[in-house]
Amino acid sequence: KEGQLVFDALSKTMTCEWLGLSVVVLNQVKIDPPYFAENCTKLPNCPYQAIKRIKKVLSNERHKLSLKTELKESNKINNDKQGD
Repeated sequence: KEGQLVFDALSKTMTCEWLGLSVVVLNQVKIDPPYFAENCTKLPNCPYQAIKRIKKVLSNERHKLSLKTELKESNKINNDKQGD
């Protein structure tokens, strides 16, 4: 599920495809589970700036996803309290 969320977020602005459980971005960078910037590896002929940019975008998207998760959990806790 987490991999799909990362894939969906990145594919809004970059070409992505699945390679097994890994996400390949722009045919230049492979992102392995658990899909954090440190899980990125350059594919052949990947310019340095490409991996740097993809890692930055990935980190930003992961941050947005974590904020959404925190908001959902907060709303659930508040809804549970209201039900008490």
